Amino acid sequence: MMRTLLATLLVLSLSLCATGCGNDFSSGERAQIYVKVGSSDNPTEYRFQKIGANDPALHIPLEIYNDGTQNLTVSEIYLEEGGNKYIQLIFNGLYQQDDLPVVLEPGLSILELGATLIYDPEDGVVDTSTSTLVIVSDDPDYKGNEWKYEITLGIEAVGPTAQLSKPSIIYSCVTGCSTDTITLENDGTDTLLVTAIHFKNASTEFELPSLPPLPLEIGLKGSDNYNPVVLSVRYCPEGGFDDSNVLVIETNDFSNYPEGSVQVPISVSQSPAILEISTDSAFGYLDFTGEGGTHSVNIYNKQASECDNMCPVKGTCCGCPIQITGMEITPADAGDWYSVVPRDPGSGDELSLPRAIKGGAGMAFDVSYNRPAGQTDDRNGELCVNYNSPGEGPMSYCVSLVAKSQCEFTIAPPNYVLHFASMEATTIKEKPVLLINNGAGVCDVNRVWVTDDFSGVSDAFAIKDGEQTAIQVAPFTIEQLTVQYAPVEDTSSGLLHIEYEDPLAGTIDTAVTLRGNKVDECSIPVAKVANPVNPAAGNTISLDGCGSSAGTCGGAVYTNGFLWFILEKPEGSSAYLNAETSCNTSFVPDVAGDYTVGLIVYDEQNFYQSEMVSVTIPVAE
Repeated sequence: MMRTLLATLLVLSLSLCATGCGNDFSSGERAQIYVKVGSSDNPTEYRFQKIGANDPALHIPLEIYNDGTQNLTVSEIYLEEGGNKYIQLIFNGLYQQDDLPVVLEPGLSILELGATLIYDPEDGVVDTSTSTLVIVSDDPDYKGNEWKYEITLGIEAVGPTAQLSKPSIIYSCVTGCSTDTITLENDGTDTLLVTAIHFKNASTEFELPSLPPLPLEIGLKGSDNYNPVVLSVRYCPEGGFDDSNVLVIETNDFSNYPEGSVQVPISVSQSPAILEISTDSAFGYLDFTGEGGTHSVNIYNKQASECDNMCPVKGTCCGCPIQITGMEITPADAGDWYSVVPRDPGSGDELSLPRAIKGGAGMAFDVSYNRPAGQTDDRNGELCVNYNSPGEGPMSYCVSLVAKSQCEFTIAPPNYVLHFASMEATTIKEKPVLLINNGAGVCDVNRVWVTDDFSGVSDAFAIKDGEQTAIQVAPFTIEQLTVQYAPVEDTSSGLLHIEYEDPLAGTIDTAVTLRGNKVDECSIPVAKVANPVNPAAGNTISLDGCGSSAGTCGGAVYTNGFLWFILEKPEGSSAYLNAETSCNTSFVPDVAGDYTVGLIVYDEQNFYQSEMVSVTIPVAE
């Protein structure tokens, strides 16, 4: 009866205002809109609660009242275009949308214009996008918003949700195949349906052993049929250790994953490998001059307790595996002269590439030289062993292969600095610069000259015998140049340029820095070598230069630096010094004959050099 009476009053009020019942706000009276969506009063946002993909449509009443003291005109009610297509507006009050505008009189607060909001998705679809409901009236509170009262409509929670025990999978220190697990749990409000499990990127390195039959259901947590699923994911590296992938799990969890697809990133995290790479050669290259023969390159993945902090489990590794990917000899025409065979350093068995070397393991490469039949010339080349190192990526270790005689050129003084001091220009000071060839071939020096700091003529420095050209330094010998200093200013500087031919890099122009001070002369260090006991071939010869005197300057005594050289050795010998810059050194003579070793000492601040002293050691059979 009451609703019939109110409806009658509404019809009567509308008929009385058919010609217009304007609002008069001059007396402070006004119209005021009051809206209810379900149980929410005057909301600016409303969320449908707990709507699943297969749930029946949910109907929410929309009610509009005039809570003011003047007539309220409601001219439009609509959903903006472009919103959630499954949210609908249905009129089910006294009037339909075509009856707008409608005038609501004040005073009777329950006087209503009824409508319903409906969320009704298609089967299996959950749309979490929003829509905007717009009510246009003459409530002055909304004049600045084009008289629009707006409500955002959306979805609060949708069906079941999945919770993963791990958000990602990370493999560390993989020495072979490694397996990790990930657990699917249902922390939602409905049964979780898993329809498919697969890898985003097709790969033979990743697999899912013992995959359960699909589709599978995971009941609610705490219920009798709750059964979390543990997935095993196995990784077997093939080409390297920088692999990654994504595990895709298709579910009906559309709330956390709008597409229903849970994507779990998979990565491989390796600690750096600590590599030791060495050869059996006494030189910085593999020397095949003379009879050719075989040398080895050894790669060892170091394993030691001091690097346990680099490993996921202490004591298990020091450096994760490296991957030896291949090897190559350059230039291409040298490939017929050299052969390379990868071997197990323990058993000697031939190995295939690519191959992983785990911590504590190694690999050897036997490199042999044989001149092809019919060839009269020898070929030099370069061997590069290519590998992937964890944390570093693709790398190479390269070593020169020398069948033709090759020089090994170095220059003394150390640090390429020569320091002079003299009070008068008439007192010319001289210091040696040594051109050293520790190789089996002749070193060609094209030119030696002196300039100032740039390229002009130096007034303070000169080469004793003038500019030198076409100097040849014979194998295992030292060529000495003498630089002179005559001070013209308190301090002077210049450059000694040495241009030479490097067997691999071509023409090189290097320079020794020349420094001069117009001060009292400092004392020069003196090199002394204690006489060794005459040994036999194969025994270690120890040399002691610790008795050399230090240089002094201005009352200060400077620590000596040392440079040792093998000046001469018998033909066929590959003996080398085990230390070149300490006061003691040693070497093992490999054939009988005379070995001559030289020593220069210098102070490590001013680089004042001693004269070179040498000792010849006859070695018996």
